[in-house]
Order: sequence, then C-alpha cells, then structure tokens
Amino acid sequence: MTISKQGVAIITIAFLTFAAVVSTTLNLITGGGNRNDDVPSSSSNFGNSNSNSNTTQIRSRTWPKSKSKSTTRDLSSSILPREVGEVPIDVQESIDPHLIDFVVGGFPKCGTTYLQNKILYPSERLFIPHHETHFLQSDKYSEFVAEFDNVTKKSSSMIDDEANYSDTNVDDDDDDDSNSGQKEIMVVGYKAPFELGHETSLRNLETLFPDVGIIITLRHPVLQFESLYNYKLRKHPTLIPTVENFIGVCGELCPEDNDNDNGNDNDERRETSAIVSTVATERVKKTFDNEDDFRSFLSSTTKDASRVSEFNAKKVVTKKVTTRADHQRCVGVSNVDINFCTGESNYHMYLSRLGLTPMDTPEELALLDHHTMPIHDFSSKGDDSVDGDGDGDDDKAKLFLIEIGQFDNRKNQTMADDVVTDLEVFLGLDVGDLPRAPHRNGERPKTVYDYPEDRKGQILDICLERYEPLREILLETSRNASKWIIDYLLRPSNRGRVVVSNIDMFVSMVEEWKIDPCLE
Repeated sequence: MTISKQGVAIITIAFLTFAAVVSTTLNLITGGGNRNDDVPSSSSNFGNSNSNSNTTQIRSRTWPKSKSKSTTRDLSSSILPREVGEVPIDVQESIDPHLIDFVVGGFPKCGTTYLQNKILYPSERLFIPHHETHFLQSDKYSEFVAEFDNVTKKSSSMIDDEANYSDTNVDDDDDDDSNSGQKEIMVVGYKAPFELGHETSLRNLETLFPDVGIIITLRHPVLQFESLYNYKLRKHPTLIPTVENFIGVCGELCPEDNDNDNGNDNDERRETSAIVSTVATERVKKTFDNEDDFRSFLSSTTKDASRVSEFNAKKVVTKKVTTRADHQRCVGVSNVDINFCTGESNYHMYLSRLGLTPMDTPEELALLDHHTMPIHDFSSKGDDSVDGDGDGDDDKAKLFLIEIGQFDNRKNQTMADDVVTDLEVFLGLDVGDLPRAPHRNGERPKTVYDYPEDRKGQILDICLERYEPLREILLETSRNASKWIIDYLLRPSNRGRVVVSNIDMFVSMVEEWKIDPCLE
C-alpha cells in the first residue's frame, strides 16, 4: 500500500500534535517538571522574574512543596458552574506564594474602606495600596505583581541588611537587644470588595497564595443594600434604574446558560434546570405607575420554594429544581447599568465558597439554597512550615470576620480596640502596630451625601412602608446568613480556622440580622 505525500504530511502533523498533547499532560501532572522548590523558575513570560530573585525570602518561609490545582465542587449537579480554567504553569512557578499575606475581601458598603484607610494603611509595619486592587479578577498577573514590586524590593534589601549584620556578629546567641536595630518585615495585602463573588479571583488565590489570610467585613443585609443602592445612585455617571430593577440574583449566582452545550449529559442538565434557565434569561426593566402595583410586584418575589435532593455518600444530586421564580430572576446580565442586586447580600453563599464547612447535610445545603457556584478548599491549604506540626497542613487561621458594628468605638471603645488587637494577631503583627480609633462620646453623626438634583427623588429610604416587601426579601436572606454563619461557619471545631473578635458580641450582632432594622 502506498501513501501519497499529502497523506504522509497529514500523518506527521497528527503524530506531532499527539506528542504535544502527551507532553503537556505530563507537564501538568508533574507540576511543570523538575524545579527547585526554593527558587522560582525564570521561564515565565510575564513580569521580570528571574532565578536570582530574593522575593521568596520576604516572609522567611519556604515555598509549599507543591502548588495544588484549584479543586472546586458545586452544590448541585443540575447546572454547570462557570469554568475559568487553571492558572498557567509558568505563572504558578514564577509568582512568590508569599508575595501577599492577606486580602480585604469584604462585601461592598460593609466598612472595607474604613478598615483600609483608618486601620491598615497608616501602619508602618503593613503595606496595602490606597486603592482597590482587582487584577486577579481578570488574570492580570503582571499588573498584580507590579502593585507590590516596590514593597518586595524594600523587603529584600532588609533581608540583605540582616544577613550582612549576622556576618559581622557571629556570636549572636545571646537573646538580648543587640538586634533591635534590624528592620522588621512588611506584612502585605490588598483590598478588593466582593472578591468572593469572582471565581477567577478565588481560583488565583487558592492556587497562587495558599497561605493568604482573608478578612471579610459584614453588615445587616437590609442596611447594606440600602447603602449600596444609594452609593450607585450618586456615583454612577448616568441615572440608574429604580430599586425594583435590582431584585433578584446576579453575577455568579445566576445559572450558567447551557444552551450551546452538546451531548446527552448536557441535554439532561438542560431538562433538569429548565425552570431556572428560563427564569435566568428573563430581563428586568420595571416601572410602576402606582404604589399598589409596586407592592404587588415586591410581594410576588417572596413565593415559597421547593427543591428535592437525593443524598448519596455525602454528595448532593439535585433531581428537580423548582425555585422562587421571581427571586431567581437574574439581573445585570444585559444591562450595563444593573451591576448589583439584592442577591449579593447572600453572604453565607459566598462565604461557603471557601470550603470551611462540610456542606454534607440537607439542612446546611437548604440554607445555601443549593447554589451552583464552585466551592474551593481553603480549609487545609498552606505551608506546613508555618505551624511545623508535620501534618502537611498549615493550621493557622484563614478567615477573619468583622461585623461593622464592632468598629463603633462610641458605643464600646474596648470592643473596637479588641478588633484591632485581634487583627494584629491574625496578621502576625505586634500589639500597637495598628492604630486605635480615639475615644469619642455620643451618637455617631449621620453622614449627609450630595446627590445630583435629578436623582434626589430616587434616593432609597428602605424603612418607608412601601418597601416592606423588599425588606422581607432581604430579611429572608439575613436570617439564612445569620443561621449559617453562627451554626456552621463558627461551629466549635472550626474556631481554629475562622476568627472573630469578642465572639459573644459578634454573634449577638449577627443574630440581630433576623430583625427588621426599621422596627428598632
């Protein structure tokens, strides 16, 4: 049998393609081939990394023995989660896993700016950019590394100075103050509100920075939504729609559209999630001529939901999905003005993505509404050299929760000071490295904001009677979030991984989320 030249060419191309696939697969399995765990590879095609970099010494720790891939799971098999792919191998090998120590990823309008500007930024022991940093949300690795480049160089020079000092002072076994002149290592982090709502960010944090500490600030969901809507109203370059257009879920809580999928499995998924998919594609643009119609619309979003699930070997398989139709409406997909929603107040759903609770019981999964966002594993990531117990895990705390009321030094100065002290411990700082708010008496004055004249009539006063159905929607979220945080995230066995200051006060504040704040 003879083969034409064209046939030979086709076979050759096929063979080379097969060889490339095999090579790539082996490279992924082995983590990029042989490399020195103490020195980053110089093969990266971004930034200016090289094998002589001192950045791995910033925290005086060793690299993790392996960079584990992001492992995700979702709470329902009926809808496919969004796929963001793996972090490129060259990026994993080139970025120092100790480049950052923490991220302020609390929810919008929950005190993240106060925490950044009044507590963290003024410290000489800590570096945090004076702006928000969202580069990990879009895989902008070069820009992210550059954000901390000057801090990295400064810290490296500090280590060089310490090494030179040790060379000239060999007999330094005495535990006196002879080294007191040495500069201390900087603690580095960034602020990105709602980082838990971005799958790309979570994948990058889990893969690149397994040691990172996550600081989350919280607030009563009813008051959070009111503040967020009014903030968007006065800051957006154009007039945003009225509040009823923001009722529903948005972003990654919206089911992925599977209409373009192929295969029997995807056909079955589409059949299973037909109701949700139909609702998800519905777009909201509501206006009402009278208050009765407005209240009727809000009330219609609180219809009961039912969901039938089967549990097998601690894995939930959703057999049928019948959701609150209007509550599951996806907003902010086709209209650029609608980029937030009431659904973003589901703190518990976003916190669950950190994988710090079992999520293996019908009760917990019901509280989480069987959401389909991928779940990452921050429960056992990290560098075992930090705790040195030989179990392969870093047992240090991963999550620091703050209820915004804990910052109120007018009500309780000791409580406010304790939050800062516990933050210092969480971040590995010394007592006094972070500033305390000066004591003030009396009620905190209410901030008065300026609005463009044509927007003043649209300011949301959520305590008005006409917004009672809206508050009920948010209170349902509040009650579920409160119960999940207290009963599951703060369960006694989890206290080593999740930190709160003055737990009794924190729990008391979170319990208040179950009550309509407009009735106080």
